[in-house]
Amino acid sequence: MDRFPIDVVITWVDGNDPAHKAKRKAFMPAGGNEGSDDIGGETRYVSTGEISVCIASIIAFAPFIRKIFIVTDRQDPHIEPFIRKNFPDCSIPVEIVDHTVIFKGFEKYLPTFNSLSIETMLFRIPGLSEHFIYFNDDVFILRPITADDWFEDGKAICFGTRFNARLAYLLRAIKPKKAGHKPFGHKDAMLNAAIVADENYFWHTPHAPLALRKSW
Repeated sequence: MDRFPIDVVITWVDGNDPAHKAKRKAFMPAGGNEGSDDIGGETRYVSTGEISVCIASIIAFAPFIRKIFIVTDRQDPHIEPFIRKNFPDCSIPVEIVDHTVIFKGFEKYLPTFNSLSIETMLFRIPGLSEHFIYFNDDVFILRPITADDWFEDGKAICFGTRFNARLAYLLRAIKPKKAGHKPFGHKDAMLNAAIVADENYFWHTPHAPLALRKSW
């Protein structure tokens, strides 16, 4: 039962855009990692219409959402015609938020192609509700859900598996290099957080919608 407004934030990029390709190339070091999928590879930026499926799944299965924010780098997925055609009765507004908005005061760090740095700035979206759900554009809802699936008594629900940080560190140490460096994955970011917090364990969360509080 939704007792407070809940928004959705989706990070999206169209790597097929020639302007975005040129921007990435301009900031790629000579002989750098453009061939490495986890850093600059095309697969990190390619767009094949996932954003439409993502938004369709939210409208169809989470109608309690107050507003959808799409965070981009001077791009626009032009999702409105798709929504009008397939969901003519949809009352959930969609707003495009540029990186320059959430990085206001920190423009010297733009452009950024680092998803982690972008995620740390999402709380600065103007008008964002205290309770929100973070989506990547390739994350979808597959069945009807309620607000209680994400928040309990106003507290965000985290789905994950308790993972031993020392074991994760050992696995990182023996991980073979690829394209001259050790690939950096989803679990590596969580391990880094555990190291900074001096924790022996961390919660290994799946690639799925993530409930968050703006005040955090």
